[in-house]
Amino acid sequence: SGEKRSFDVITILNVLEHLKHPRTALESLAALSRRHSLLVVVVPDARLHAMMAKVRKVLGCRDPYWMDSEYQPVVAIDPPYHLTCFEPRTLRFLIEGCGYRILKLANAPVISNPERWKSVSKAAVAAGGKFLSAVTWGKLVVGYSTIAIAQKQ
Repeated sequence: SGEKRSFDVITILNVLEHLKHPRTALESLAALSRRHSLLVVVVPDARLHAMMAKVRKVLGCRDPYWMDSEYQPVVAIDPPYHLTCFEPRTLRFLIEGCGYRILKLANAPVISNPERWKSVSKAAVAAGGKFLSAVTWGKLVVGYSTIAIAQKQ
């Protein structure tokens, strides 16, 4: 029937970093969204992953991003699978540029992994990120992943 579909809530969880043109994707989704609809986005925090690589480089790791290994635990920086990287500031800029107003920008909830060490390390990073956010009254968002909740204008 020629009826245009529209949505009240759109979630993009761990998707934007895989796209060559994330802005184009968000603009297309905004065109499908009703006024005042919600957008929920989760992406890895590229700053944390870059910091981990710097620490490994200082410790003498030949390949600080572990690109040569079969198992790459650095998630945010993982070509050819992850084509773009975000930190909270750039995620905010992208979302606001597509016609949304940020309601909340924070550390994303931790997703458990089959590898226990990875789940424990993610939980520790999340706890540290929550502490930093609390002592800076929400101005500093640092974590394994970032969640943005936004409303279409």
